[in-house]
Amino acid sequence: MPDALEGSRTGCGILYGPAFPIGQSRVSSYQRVTENYIEEFDAYLHHGLSYVPQFTPQSIGSPGKIQILETILDHVDQKRDQIRICTCEELLNQA
Repeated sequence: MPDALEGSRTGCGILYGPAFPIGQSRVSSYQRVTENYIEEFDAYLHHGLSYVPQFTPQSIGSPGKIQILETILDHVDQKRDQIRICTCEELLNQA
């Protein structure tokens, strides 16, 4: 059986080979990405942990992806009575 990675590496070591399993997308759907963020937030809330997502223009700044951010923020807003929103500096000074 040939090596699945054979011929799929570039000079910088990034794998651009075919999707595995064959026929499946290598990129998650926006819906699944949104669900992951919400599941993570809910888990952090359940365990009383600080949730610190990072949304950069590169990761969330396109017209299609802005809906992900809006949906996540709507979900967080629904839990506002259970959470505290603050800056990292405010969190540090609290300790």
